Amino acid sequence: MYRMKAAVIESVNRIIVKEVLFPELVPGNTVVKVAYAGLCGPTDEAILKGLHPRAKFPLVLSHEFSGEIAFIEDGVEGLNKGDKVVINPLLSCNNCSTCRNGNQYICENLRLIGIDTDGGFAEYCSVPLNNIVLLPGDMPLNIAALSEPMAVGIHAVKEAGLRMGESAIVFGAGPIGLFVAEACRKAGAVDITIVEINKKRLEFARETGYNVIDADSLNLNSSFHKYDFIFETTGSPEVLKVLLNYSKTKGTIVIVGKFDNMELFDLHTVLFNELKIIGARVYRENEFLLAVQILSENPQRYNKFISDYFPIEKIEDVFSAFRNRNNLGRVMVKFDLKKGE
Repeated sequence: MYRMKAAVIESVNRIIVKEVLFPELVPGNTVVKVAYAGLCGPTDEAILKGLHPRAKFPLVLSHEFSGEIAFIEDGVEGLNKGDKVVINPLLSCNNCSTCRNGNQYICENLRLIGIDTDGGFAEYCSVPLNNIVLLPGDMPLNIAALSEPMAVGIHAVKEAGLRMGESAIVFGAGPIGLFVAEACRKAGAVDITIVEINKKRLEFARETGYNVIDADSLNLNSSFHKYDFIFETTGSPEVLKVLLNYSKTKGTIVIVGKFDNMELFDLHTVLFNELKIIGARVYRENEFLLAVQILSENPQRYNKFISDYFPIEKIEDVFSAFRNRNNLGRVMVKFDLKKGE
C-alpha cells in the first residue's frame, strides 16, 4: 500500500506529522492531490484542544483546501485527472427536514470534510464528487484555498440583506472579518469601517482600503457614528458591550463569530430601536461558487490576504502563528504538487 505524509491529531493537544495510508478511490469520490490547505484558527484550535463536539481522533484537519484531481473513476462527466479544483467541505444528509426545505447548508446532520472526515493537511485527500469545484481559467491554487472563508463573508452579507449605498461596521480584522468587509464592498456598501484591537491587523485593514477604529478607544468614544449593519466576527464578550452603540434605529446585527459562553445582550436597546439580530453560519452552494468567481477576478488583491506558508512538517508553527496573532491573514500549509509524479 502507498503511504503519504499527513498532520494527524492523535489525542488532545497532540498533532504529529507521520506517514499514513494513501486514500482509496471509492465509488462516488475522487482523490485530490492537495496544493494549499488553510488553518481555520478558532475551529481547528478547538478541535485540537478536544472541545469540538463532533470531531473524533485520529483526524486530519483543514476544511479549506485546493489542489488537483489525482485519481477519478472513468466516465465522470466534466471532471478529469489533472483538473485544478477547490473543495466545498459541507456534507449534508439531503434527508432531514432542513435539507428537504432547500437549506442543505445548515443540514440538521451537517458534517464537514476536515472536521468529521479527514481533510487537507495531507498530501492527498478523498473527496466526494459533489464537493469538487472546478477552478475558472488560470486561477492560482493558493487564492482558490481562500474560497471557504470568502464564502462565509458572502453568506453573512447576503443573510443581512445589505444593499448598495448602505453602511456597515465590522468588528474584527482577522481573516473572516476582512472577507465580510470585502463582501460588503462587493455588495455596494458606501461606508465600511473595521474595528480591531491588534495594531498590525488594524493597519493592514487600513492599507486594504477600509476605515478603521482602534478597539482600545471604544469605551472612550462618546460620539458614535451609526451604521445600517453591524457584523460581529470576533466572538469577544467585550464587543457585545459596545456593539449596539454603532447601530442605527432599525439596524441589523449579524453574529458571525462563535461565542464560547452565553453572554448577556442589551435587549432593552434591541427592543426600543427595533433592531434585527441574525446569525450567519457557513454558506449556500451558490455562495461558495460566487466566492470562487470573486477571488478569481482579482487574485493580486487577495494574495495579500494570505500571511504565511508552511510545509506540512512545520504544522506546529501553523498553529503558533494563529495563537500568537502574528498572522494578518490566512496561514496555509503548502504542498509540492510535483512531488510523487
